[in-house]
Parts: sequence; structure tokens; C-alpha cells
Amino acid sequence: MPRILRYSRECYGIVNVMVIFTNIGFMGVPMIDGIYGKDALIYITLLLIPFNLLFYSYVIQTIRGGGENPHRFKLGDLLNPGMISCVLAVLIYFLNIPIPYVARTAVVMLGSLTAPLAMMLMGAFLLETDWSGILRDWRVWAFTFLKMIAVPVCIVLLMKQFTDNAYLLAVCMATAATPSGNVIPLLASLYNKKAYPVSVQGVALTTLAAVFTMPIVSLLTGIG
Repeated sequence: MPRILRYSRECYGIVNVMVIFTNIGFMGVPMIDGIYGKDALIYITLLLIPFNLLFYSYVIQTIRGGGENPHRFKLGDLLNPGMISCVLAVLIYFLNIPIPYVARTAVVMLGSLTAPLAMMLMGAFLLETDWSGILRDWRVWAFTFLKMIAVPVCIVLLMKQFTDNAYLLAVCMATAATPSGNVIPLLASLYNKKAYPVSVQGVALTTLAAVFTMPIVSLLTGIG
């Protein structure tokens, strides 16, 4: 990635985060819903619980740790709307709690805004990207190949050794093959400004590459 060698201490952690933590909420959830329907969403909701636990602990700690004001993790950091929503969704599903029509309709309409808002946020990042610079750097292509093809293919092929559940494998593929999370640059802008350019470049490039790499991952893993 550009500037990684120059700012290695500030950027090493955030590059690791971009490889592991994908855009599961803004891209993975709408994609699974659109392709496989509501029945597959419970799998991705269950996955979001450990994802959010790690995101609001490990990710924030890693990004803050490389900035000017290192932060000590507290359990209170886990009490956030994303984490609470995941737990409530799982409880409502397994306890079969009836939801009033008005509340259900409001949640569905609000959820429909996820993808458009995510794309608007991504568009803002794309405007800040120096494409002529990053496309000439071999580290960009190495990072993109690792993040968008090598890691997803290995994860899905490993999962296929333990299950043949089509929904579970599709969710696994969607969450692993989606681009780096677009919330990462927002956190970097708050807690680690030196790593912010790298985070924007990584998220922008993986998002652009996803148009080509996700079909490749699907083809290589046999999941369609």
C-alpha cells in the first residue's frame, strides 16, 4: 500500500484490520438478502455478533493504538447500537416474538437505506483517492489479491470441509469476499490520522475490485 513503509508503525495495524474486517453490514447483508432471501439473514445476523464484538474491541483498540492518543479498551465500548441490534434480532427470531406491523414496516424501510447510504459514503472516499498513485504501486495489487481473492477462497474451501449448507456457505463467501469495511476510514480519521490515507485507499480499491473479484471467488469455490 502507498505510504505503508513510510508510516509503518501507524499503518501496520490498520492494514491487518482491512484484510480481516469486511463491509459485511453495508454490502454483505443487502447482497445476501437480495440473492438468497430472508431465510439466509439469520446466519449473517449470528455472524454479526462476534464480528461486532471484535470490531468494537480489537479494531478500535488497534486503530487507536497506532494514533497519538492510545486507548485502553473498556467493556462499555461494546454497548453500541450495532451490537444491541444484533442481540435483539437473534432473540426475536428464536423466541418468535411478534412484531407490530408499524414497527416492522419502519425497520424494513430503514434497512432499505443501508446500501444507498453506504454507496454515498463510498463515493466520498473515492473522491479523496489518488488513483494515479496507488495503481502504480505493486503493494496495492498484492494487498488486493490477498484481501479479495486468496483469503476468501481459502476460508470458503475450508468451510466446505465441515458443512454443505448452501445458505451458510453463501454467507461465508459474501462476508469474506466483500471489500474492506468503509467504517474503518471513519475511525482512522478520528483516532489515527496518519493511517487515514492508507485506509481510504484500501477501502476504495477493494470496493472497485469487488465487481471483478467476487464473481471469481464464487467461481473458484463453486458457490453461486
